[in-house]
Amino acid sequence: MKKYLIFDLDGTLIESMSNSIQIVIDTLKEIPDTDFEKVRYIFATTAWTPLFTQLEMIYDDREVDCKDLTEKIYDKLLHLEAHFFPGVIEKIHELKNDYTLFLTTGNSTPTAYKHLQKAGILEYFEI
Repeated sequence: MKKYLIFDLDGTLIESMSNSIQIVIDTLKEIPDTDFEKVRYIFATTAWTPLFTQLEMIYDDREVDCKDLTEKIYDKLLHLEAHFFPGVIEKIHELKNDYTLFLTTGNSTPTAYKHLQKAGILEYFEI
């Protein structure tokens, strides 16, 4: 019988929240009159919601190109260095022998590929 494991990337395999949040905030500061109380509320109450959807909620009453803004943020996130939690890479090497490993992420696929490739574990995952 085949066994499967599904992992989330951000916050499970890698510690990324603090750097990711700062990139989002810095990018949103470029949008004039951004309501950061609303930003904090949306991000606090819609965790695991796609970034594009969160941005649509934040800028629902304004003419902001949320698709372009999402791409801009993901481009900046692509250049972040991944910090895997201690023991994760070793555990993935161990689990690959007995399980088919899958990855899910709210981040962009190119970012996930980059982090897994750099850690030497990309080929163990179905994305």
